[in-house]
Amino acid sequence: MMLYTSVLSTLVSVQVQNSAIESIFFVGCLRISTASGVFAMNRIVIVLFFFLLVLGMSSCADEPEYADWQALRNIQAHPGGIAGEICAGSCVAFSPDGHAVLSGSADGTMKLWDVQSARMIRAFRGHPGGVLSVAFAPDGGAVLSGGWDNTLKLWDVATGEAIRTFRGHSGLVASVAFAPDGRTVLSGSYDTTVKLWDVAGGQLIHTFREHSENVYSVAFSPDGGTVASGGWDNTIRLWDVASGQENRVLQGHSSGISSSLFSPDGHTLASGSWDKTLKLWDVASGALIRTFRGHIGAIDSIAFAPNGSAVLSGSSDKTLKLWDVASGEEIRTLRDGSYFIKSVAFAPDGKRVISGHFNGGMLLWGLE
Repeated sequence: MMLYTSVLSTLVSVQVQNSAIESIFFVGCLRISTASGVFAMNRIVIVLFFFLLVLGMSSCADEPEYADWQALRNIQAHPGGIAGEICAGSCVAFSPDGHAVLSGSADGTMKLWDVQSARMIRAFRGHPGGVLSVAFAPDGGAVLSGGWDNTLKLWDVATGEAIRTFRGHSGLVASVAFAPDGRTVLSGSYDTTVKLWDVAGGQLIHTFREHSENVYSVAFSPDGGTVASGGWDNTIRLWDVASGQENRVLQGHSSGISSSLFSPDGHTLASGSWDKTLKLWDVASGALIRTFRGHIGAIDSIAFAPNGSAVLSGSSDKTLKLWDVASGEEIRTLRDGSYFIKSVAFAPDGKRVISGHFNGGMLLWGLE
């Protein structure tokens, strides 16, 4: 912690002297102002701040010993280190048929991988900066990315060509999602808004404005009628798609929301937070059902099993934890290597999971 504090203080001092960032402060998690020029001049510095912050958070307690579960496959998807970091939240995704995996990285690329051979199928390039979030269309024919350049892009999987760019955000696009019918997409941004877009024409349909800080996570309900957004204001907000009105605010986390997802049946919602907990909520009433505790570092990403019986969490404590939804009990801890886990996803068959790591690598795990 002494090294972390010293390095962080030096970085803050340098940035203040250069007047590149107007204000930096910490309240549970990192807050960085969106002063003009930050994207152009300080992309690597911002990523480094996150690295140092998470390092400090995960170093606050002694790490317990875990039995190592053997990863089925190790893919070095992107360059190691900060420049190739796989981003937190939703930067790895399985294709709907389970044969391919998509990864997005701070190196500005999105890559498609064959799961069986671990070979890259193609790379998608077009964001002049890091990719912060990726998603597959329900039919698998297109993919979506959100980036440091304040845009989201729609890509053709077969050719790797960009189909459309959606512009309208004034901050980083941290999270993207497809509607279940594939006709609309959702984006959450550091400009504190959530936007709903028409895929065919690219038009903006709604802007949802109630978050007071950066929006880090967005998701559609299985029926497509509700969207959820999680932000640095420690809240999860539920919105009606048709009207654009806010239906409910879920409060209970003591730090920012890194990930929020509806269960496959749409009755519950899970949220992961930098407060090191995962929470399960009743969607109809907004009531907290239970809190899952066990991580000693920030939770950066969560994923539901396809049948809804389990939920997976990835953390800066370098572990993945599989939880039983009904009881709240920890089923299994997966650990391999020494890198922070930034993003997790279930395969459609529920028998495998993929984890994206700070070193730019991905690990494929078998759960049977």
